[in-house]
Amino acid sequence: MTEPELSPTTFSILSALVEDRIGLHYRPEDRAIFASKLSERLAASGFSTPLDYYYFLRYDDPDRMEWSRLAESLLVGESYFFREAYALEAAMDVVIAPAAARVDRTRSRVRVLSAGCSTGEEPLSVAMMVRARGLADAVEIVAVDVNARSIERARAGIFRERSMRALPTAHAASFTAIASGPSGSMRIDPSLVDAVAWRSGNLIDAPFVDGLGKFDLVLCRNVLIYFRDEIVAEVARSLARLLRAPDPSGSPAGRLLVGASESLLRYGTELRCEERRGAFFYGRGV
Repeated sequence: MTEPELSPTTFSILSALVEDRIGLHYRPEDRAIFASKLSERLAASGFSTPLDYYYFLRYDDPDRMEWSRLAESLLVGESYFFREAYALEAAMDVVIAPAAARVDRTRSRVRVLSAGCSTGEEPLSVAMMVRARGLADAVEIVAVDVNARSIERARAGIFRERSMRALPTAHAASFTAIASGPSGSMRIDPSLVDAVAWRSGNLIDAPFVDGLGKFDLVLCRNVLIYFRDEIVAEVARSLARLLRAPDPSGSPAGRLLVGASESLLRYGTELRCEERRGAFFYGRGV
């Protein structure tokens, strides 16, 4: 596929529009990468120049379907089941299981948010872990992604073998092969898909984030790397507001878990960091 001619000026206005609408930040030195990812959408949507495409995105995409398709092209979308599994296990032991043990008439269900869930492998991994420990009735899982098409794929519950390259043997029974689908396609147990509340939304939209409610655990792993520092700070503040405060039942305050290569310490966040079994949790007074 031939990459579009993308002048510095056109790159500047297009990348600024992308950052304003969906938060993804591209530096001037990323122009070639941006052009390469843009080429797919230009070819598919029939626009002859990046400038024509810019005007369409800005003024003529009322249902935002093209924005959804563009986000899918721009985001790496590399996700697989039990990615950084040690961190998920730590989250289960440090946050989910202790809070679930207190779920009774005075304590609501444990709430877990997968922020930037891509095609659903992360929240579905949590759903498998929760079910394996007999905690399914005590835990509510919410999954959010800016890409509506990724949410649709997650709801479909069909994955390729590559998504299962780190899947523990103990959870293999959650999948069945699809004889009529592409080679290697597997369908996950529909009850696991139904155990997740799927939402399409943008983490840079503070009112949307605030409307999600309070959580015991927020997973935002390998997402903040796509944002410039100012946006990371804003998103971190929004996610911090989602963390549940300690309650009279003795449940601990909510925790935010980021990816292994990410850190919030340089953004002046009000949250404190605690390392537990190689995973970095943020919370108030951890």
